[in-house]
Amino acid sequence: MQTQAKSTWRAFPPAAAREDCALCRGTGWRLVPGSAGASARPCPCRELGRLLELKNRARVPERYTHCTLDSYSPANPSQERALCAARRFVQNYPRVERDLFFVGGPGTGKTHLALGIARELVHRFCEDVLFIDFGQWIAEQTGGGDFPGGRGNPGWNAAEQASLLIVDDFGMLQPAPRAAFVTESLVRARIGARRRTVYTGEWFRCRALFSEGAPPPAASSSEMLMRTFSPHTLLRLLGGVKVIPVRGLDYRKQDRRSPPLFSY
Repeated sequence: MQTQAKSTWRAFPPAAAREDCALCRGTGWRLVPGSAGASARPCPCRELGRLLELKNRARVPERYTHCTLDSYSPANPSQERALCAARRFVQNYPRVERDLFFVGGPGTGKTHLALGIARELVHRFCEDVLFIDFGQWIAEQTGGGDFPGGRGNPGWNAAEQASLLIVDDFGMLQPAPRAAFVTESLVRARIGARRRTVYTGEWFRCRALFSEGAPPPAASSSEMLMRTFSPHTLLRLLGGVKVIPVRGLDYRKQDRRSPPLFSY
C-alpha cells in the first residue's frame, strides 16, 4: 500500500561532511565516473552526520536511529492515516494547532512514526527535539531527594523547554502520587508554554477518564495515568491533542521468513 502524501524532508541547514571521510575528504562531494565523464554527487558521510546529530541532540536510542517516515510501511488503512497525519504535522510545523497522540497496541509503529516526525524537524528547522522513554524518565524524576515541583532539575528542564517533546509509552498501570504529580506538572507546563508534544501510548476512552469510582478492569496504562489528572488538566490536554489510532498486528510476532512490516 502506497501513501500519496509525499515526504517533506528538506535538510536545512545542509548537513556538514565528516572531515575524516576518505571518499570526499571533508568536502561533502564525491566524484562518480560516468560515460560523459565524472560527476559530483553528495557524499554518504552527510547522512551519517545527520544520524549522529539526531542521536546526540534528540537523545534517540541507538535502536531507533533508523526510523523515518519514508521507511514506515503502512499495512492497513489505519496505519496509512497515521502516516498521513504525521506528514501533515511536519508539513505545517510550527503552525500546528494540536499535539499528536498515537494510540494502539505494541508493534504497530507508533514510536516509528513519532521519531520519523522528530527526524525531519531536526533537519528542517534545527529544532530542539527531545525523546524520552516515559517509564525511564519518570523513574529518574521520582527516584528520591527533594522535588521542587520539577523545576531546577536538569532532566525536568530539558523536557519542559524542548520545542518538540516525544513522550514514548505514556502511562502507568498503578501511578504513585508523586509520579502522577510530576507528569501532570509537565503536561500543564508544556500546554501553558504552547510547546508541541507527540505522545505514544495505549488505547484510552475519553469518557472513562472523567468517570468516578474505580477504573474498569480493562483500563490501559495510559488511561490509568490520565485518570489521576485534575478535570481542568484533562480538558486542556484532550482539547489540545489529536488522537491517532494505529491498528495492526505486532510486527515483532510475525513470521520472520515473511517480509517485515517495517524496515529495520
